[in-house]
Amino acid sequence: MKLVQTFWSDHSVTNIDLINGGWLNSRFHLLSWALSSLLLKRNHPDKPLELACDETGKYLLIDFLKLPYDNYKLLPFNTAANHPSYIWITKLLLSYASHDEPFLNIDSDFYAFTKFDSLFLEKDIIVQNKEEGKALFMYKTVLNNLDLSIIPSFAQSASCSVNAGIIGGTCYKLFKDFAESINYFIQSNTDYLDRSDYKDGLNTLLEQYFFSGYCIEKGLQISGLLPAQQHTNYHHLSRLEDLPNNITFVHATLGAKKDTNLCELMEYRLRLHFPDEYYSILSKLDSLGLSKNFQRPTGLEHEQFILKGKQSSNSTSEETYHWPRTSFVANKLNIKICLTNSFKLDDQSKKAINSKRLLQSVFIYERTLNKFSLHYPHKSAAYYWTLRLINIQLLDELVTLPKEIGENYTVKRINNHVVADSLWQWAHMASIDSCNNTCYEDIKNYKGLYQIIFAKERDKVVEYLMDSLDSIIYSLIKHQLSIRTLTNYVSTFYPDNTFDINFDSIIYYTVLNKIKAFCYLGIIQLYKS
Repeated sequence: MKLVQTFWSDHSVTNIDLINGGWLNSRFHLLSWALSSLLLKRNHPDKPLELACDETGKYLLIDFLKLPYDNYKLLPFNTAANHPSYIWITKLLLSYASHDEPFLNIDSDFYAFTKFDSLFLEKDIIVQNKEEGKALFMYKTVLNNLDLSIIPSFAQSASCSVNAGIIGGTCYKLFKDFAESINYFIQSNTDYLDRSDYKDGLNTLLEQYFFSGYCIEKGLQISGLLPAQQHTNYHHLSRLEDLPNNITFVHATLGAKKDTNLCELMEYRLRLHFPDEYYSILSKLDSLGLSKNFQRPTGLEHEQFILKGKQSSNSTSEETYHWPRTSFVANKLNIKICLTNSFKLDDQSKKAINSKRLLQSVFIYERTLNKFSLHYPHKSAAYYWTLRLINIQLLDELVTLPKEIGENYTVKRINNHVVADSLWQWAHMASIDSCNNTCYEDIKNYKGLYQIIFAKERDKVVEYLMDSLDSIIYSLIKHQLSIRTLTNYVSTFYPDNTFDINFDSIIYYTVLNKIKAFCYLGIIQLYKS
């Protein structure tokens, strides 16, 4: 089975700012294409990765950005312009129908951080997930409101809909027949559709609800990568913060792609997993006039360990730098390193690509901790940083919030701390004494994107490993917000049926507990209204 992604645009490269794919801007749109395609190729090196595209897509993604497509297929997407402009789904159907072998089409805002199961790829019809309950009711409502002249029989009997974040299967010929049926449906109902006030849901109705009914009528089984969805809220699949323990596949929803937090996390992911490609793409985007958020890091070349040299041995700051975790991991990997404020590997160790990633993460983490520790006002020659993890269970005893905090207080973070991004949970290695074989193996297995706060508490560095909710709240309180506004925003990240009862109360008190943790760290300021 081949993997496919589809690109078309109604604009040329000279109007690059208009090619945004629903993202916050065109820069994040192209970075999303890079992350999605690079993940697919990394996890499936044995499968051909094809781009179905127009001339603009070929130039941008293959010729210019050099994304890892094995081949491409130019399609006449302009022929779909014979249909009304608000019906864009026929362009996707043109791509689906163009294949003469089993295929799987993956949206450019779908990120597969793990490999698709080989048995799953042998199924007749593959989709991201089925949709039932509220989602199915929504499509039936749209269909009824359209007041059409001709409604296909398969649309009348659909017992579910699907999400087409990924779609394909071994029954590739079905997509050709389905595309013809949709084209006939549109031609037969163009006048009715033009007059309708319910055009917004038309494209997903055709691709997801009609397609499901068509498969059912043909007696084909639909297999979902993810469990069936009972509602239309997909925020939980957009949360890059939940990697790697809660989710392994991410699909950014249309609304989420406008969220600055998601855009930045997506870019972090590209930078962490594919640093060489990231900085190469960044320089190319800069030539198109698309500004970059992240500069190339100083001291480390591409955030890897192949360095031109080490710092001077006369540096006073070096003498107070300590590397217990980095040294421990290097020894476990049997890698020789030269540690100062920066370090380099020997030639043999440079070949250990996977080991290098692991060592890279702990070095950057520990360097951040060292630099933060040097800002203490009272240092001595014998100074050595010590660390403690926050015991969340003790927060109630340590922090007391004002009773009227929910209504009469606002909160904003202050700049007396530092946040480190890490690929592993180094925060769980509280001291070098705890670095045993079991701890090391556990940390290797828990790979993801973690954010760790370093803050000061008297003579200690306090280390706090943020979870997904912490990351959301932390990003929001860069602005001064009321607790109630903060709670209302956080609640939008949860489906309505996450909790059985007292949904608002649970979210409110959960947010308050996070505020307690940040108060204990001393990284926020409370303001009375």
